[in-house]
Amino acid sequence: MAFTAAQKVSIRTYLCFPLGFYDLNTRLESMMDTVGGDANAQTHVEGLLTKLAAVETAIQSTGSSSSTQGALKAITGDVEWYEPSESGGSTVSAHNYGKILINRLAACFGFRTDELPANFFAAASSAGNEMALG
Repeated sequence: MAFTAAQKVSIRTYLCFPLGFYDLNTRLESMMDTVGGDANAQTHVEGLLTKLAAVETAIQSTGSSSSTQGALKAITGDVEWYEPSESGGSTVSAHNYGKILINRLAACFGFRTDELPANFFAAASSAGNEMALG
């Protein structure tokens, strides 16, 4: 097995790597080949990509990037949230859950979040991280 070209685009997008300069992003590109060569690891990453796409859709459908939800209820085909009163008053934003998933995806490829060029779920560009090329 190996990641499809579309899956690689999703990985690069969520981890905020450019859709080019592949020969200069050898660490990520090499890890995509390595992880994609292990069926169990690839299945795990594909699950994260599915959840990230669902969170992104949920954010777009709420119409507000800062909408607060209750605790996460389920991700089946859709992201479901408890009402804040149902979840004991604890709240989590869809953005924060997305950031958690990005942390997990980054770890799958051997990156810490602070090593990523930017934050996919940020309201604005972080413009603070330098991307190491080569």
